[in-house]
Amino acid sequence: MADEEERASPEDEEGADEAPADEGERGADEAALEEEAADEDNVDETEEDPFELLDEESEDNELEERMYREYLDLMKQIDCQNGIINDLKARSHELRDKPCQTRNENAEYQRLRICLDQENIKLNTMMNRAIQLQNNGSKRLYGSIELATSGYEDSLLNSSSGCRKATKCPASTSRPKTAQEICDALDAVSDTDSDSDQGCCSARRCP
Repeated sequence: MADEEERASPEDEEGADEAPADEGERGADEAALEEEAADEDNVDETEEDPFELLDEESEDNELEERMYREYLDLMKQIDCQNGIINDLKARSHELRDKPCQTRNENAEYQRLRICLDQENIKLNTMMNRAIQLQNNGSKRLYGSIELATSGYEDSLLNSSSGCRKATKCPASTSRPKTAQEICDALDAVSDTDSDSDQGCCSARRCP
């Protein structure tokens, strides 16, 4: 019996030594979590209220607060919409600047122009709503809203920078196609067009 107590005593001593260490680790973890929570609160405060009130002594009523939250969400959507338009413009400029376009590339370019018009309409709708929220919502010092340039504005910039040099494409040296080969080629193009129409505008999507 005495031998069992003697054998158990070293284990008890090890458990007693480990207990304060565990408490110290838990205390350090809790302190780290508190610091992270404080940092998150500071970030949230900055994100939630980036625009100062015109009158610091007044507060928004329930309607103004709701419109202000909508405005902040709308700013994120406008930023994402600008990214979509810039992606489409980059691809369309890449195709446009090619000296010799294939038939598929020309068809893709035409689809991109249509998609750009659609996305610009969405951006203008967002812009109009943002102006309404600024005028009728919370009275704050709102910043300027950056918008992607339209195709018309880009064409003005390109025309002012100079004319493009015409490039003559090399003549085709391939033999004339048979009627069957032409039909097969048209079927392949129609299949490609139907597949590309499903994801016409942009790979980027706003939340």
